[in-house]
Amino acid sequence: MQADLICLKHCPPYLLAERALEIRQEILGEEHPDVAISLNNLAGFYESQGRYVDILTVLEEL
Repeated sequence: MQADLICLKHCPPYLLAERALEIRQEILGEEHPDVAISLNNLAGFYESQGRYVDILTVLEEL
């Protein structure tokens, strides 16, 4: 928990998006619409960083 709080201040946004996705998958399940929103957000962060291979990984989860 403490590490999560430290990360809120110092982590790049894509790490927060990855963590949000993990939490939503655990709590809501893979088929929930909010999980799809988190996947989309994560893909957007990857695109902004030019991490196109990672986008393909995210798209495979859809």
